[in-house]
Amino acid sequence: MTRTVYPVVPPKVEYRLTDLGLGLIKAFCGVWQWAEANFIAIEQARKDYAEKQNQ
Repeated sequence: MTRTVYPVVPPKVEYRLTDLGLGLIKAFCGVWQWAEANFIAIEQARKDYAEKQNQ
């Protein structure tokens, strides 16, 4: 990540991903898509687990 600070009032700072950070986005994008596609099943599994813990 790069950080640029501008000497202005009010303060201004910009953040940008480096090429390395952009490459990481590609890896996380697959996880995000999987989680989105399986959201209902994930929520059900969480509910089932919580119910077992309360017994």
